[in-house]
Amino acid sequence: MKVFVQNLKCLAKHGVYEEERIEGRAFEIDLAAWVPDPSERDALSATLDYRQLAQIIMKAMEGPSVHLVETLAEDILRNVFEIDSVSKAEVTIRKRATGVPGEPEFVGVSLAQERNS
Repeated sequence: MKVFVQNLKCLAKHGVYEEERIEGRAFEIDLAAWVPDPSERDALSATLDYRQLAQIIMKAMEGPSVHLVETLAEDILRNVFEIDSVSKAEVTIRKRATGVPGEPEFVGVSLAQERNS
């Protein structure tokens, strides 16, 4: 079963350029984690709380400034896999583009990973 947070919005100070790290940029993040089916138990303890995923995202985004969104993606996935029930996870980080040829709305990365057996 996939548990996800889609389009979490935040302002964060990450990027290669100094103005990104000083002024901040708008980010949007999607995070999905695959966990065992809760087997018809209607209890939060039988699954993964999506608020926990949102907290993992915010911890990375509010943490120390990094140059690459790839570094943020790796940090987020590393923290997701601290949850024993997660077998697979995928994160997409979109950063509001400024100064990019063609004026795209966002630039970013997607990273997926499966737990090593």
